[in-house]
Amino acid sequence: MMGEKVQETIEQVKSDLEAPVPEPARKREVKKVAKKVIKKGKKVTAEEAKELKSKAKKTNGTKQEDDGLVSVADLANEAKISPQSARVKLRAAELDRGEGRWKWEEGSKSLKEARKVLGLT
Repeated sequence: MMGEKVQETIEQVKSDLEAPVPEPARKREVKKVAKKVIKKGKKVTAEEAKELKSKAKKTNGTKQEDDGLVSVADLANEAKISPQSARVKLRAAELDRGEGRWKWEEGSKSLKEARKVLGLT
């Protein structure tokens, strides 16, 4: 009996993960589902747990443009803080905003300073 419920739950999770979710919420949703299944003591095979974790890592809540610039969102993800917190720290350090709105060219002096302020170096 208990095995049937677990199997139903796993099937429900799989179908939920396959359903389209708006881009900004997708990463959070997948992580929530993975955490619920894995941490709540539900029995999941190692392969299913790995699949859930990899889906959570692969999806990204923001659309990344490959324009050769590093954004504050990229740095915030790297520092494991919110982009808002990163901007607050960078403003407090009176750092140059770089190209446009909080974007820097890879390898630039301003980017190195931004990384230093956020504790990434």
